[in-house]
Amino acid sequence: MKISNALVEELIKQLVGSKAIPLVLLIKEKDNIGEFKLAEKLKLTVNQVRTILYDLSSHSLVSFIRKKDKKKGWYNYFWSFKNRRAVELILGIKKEMLEALKKRLNVESTDAFFKCPSGCVRMTLENAMEVKFKCLECGSLLQEQKTYINIENTNKEISKIEHDLAELEKLGPVEEETVKKKVRKIKKEPKKRVRVIKAKKGRKVKKKKLKNAKKVKKRVEKKKVNPGKKKKFSLKKLKKIFKR
Repeated sequence: MKISNALVEELIKQLVGSKAIPLVLLIKEKDNIGEFKLAEKLKLTVNQVRTILYDLSSHSLVSFIRKKDKKKGWYNYFWSFKNRRAVELILGIKKEMLEALKKRLNVESTDAFFKCPSGCVRMTLENAMEVKFKCLECGSLLQEQKTYINIENTNKEISKIEHDLAELEKLGPVEEETVKKKVRKIKKEPKKRVRVIKAKKGRKVKKKKLKNAKKVKKRVEKKKVNPGKKKKFSLKKLKKIFKR
């Protein structure tokens, strides 16, 4: 979801100042831009870029990820613009302005106003009667002001804000943004190899495989040979012995 540059510029100018607009337009078009690259494109120092980014971060308008430089050993920061947060702020500000303008329109259309010809003050009929239609600053007589001009201007401002709100509604529901971060992979310990021996009852018993195969052979031979019993010779071996 992306909002128009005009709305973004208006928001940034109101919250941070016009100095941050070029930087915001850069990171708005492309995510994860490094600080040094921003400084190079904007022809600013890295510290100046960081100051602007910290101002934007105070309003939660930017997010960052960091990556460690394996050669130099320090962390590099890569910044992205948060469209979701920008839409939320614009909606809140526009709705407050719309409510204030509607109240002002109601006052302008019902009350009469008097203004100093020098532009010192502007007040309602009740307040003008209290000061006897004289300006408290310069002493000039107050003149009645035609309110229809203010009503027209207020209506134009209201229609503009309503148009901006309609544009934002066209963007659809505001979805949560997720920042891609590198997750450190945990090295798993290698699994130990095991021997599976079938027991008499059909059960499978797991036994750790020894590294040295000779030790296994010796153990097997010791189990097979009973030292208490005499060796049994076959007929062929007995014949060979007697022939000698």
